[in-house]
Amino acid sequence: MSKYGPKAQLTASTLNWSKYYTMEVKKVLDGTWKPQSTLWGIKEGMVVLTPLHSDVPADVAKVFKTKEQEIIDGKLVPFTGPVVDQAGKVVVPAGKPMPMDKLMSMNFYVKGVEGTIPK
Repeated sequence: MSKYGPKAQLTASTLNWSKYYTMEVKKVLDGTWKPQSTLWGIKEGMVVLTPLHSDVPADVAKVFKTKEQEIIDGKLVPFTGPVVDQAGKVVVPAGKPMPMDKLMSMNFYVKGVEGTIPK
């Protein structure tokens, strides 16, 4: 999308399903495929962060790359608390990661976000 709004974004996340699809098709072809949930992210190469915009200062870009690597290494878990909803209720306590079932069914905005969840 940066092509259409060159000053509108600093980076973006994209999805690359090729490795997953190749793996699953091979399983189908060799008769070993079974239905299962798949939760892949940056570490597995399914979520890919696009190159940072040139306006991002070098020191900030360095922090960005460090944090990306910490996610890959499992040292940084996004959605670790405290997570507080718009009403001020602690949804995830400080230092605790948001449970996957809650993350996958998140139906609230966090403190500071204006608006309401569509019904």
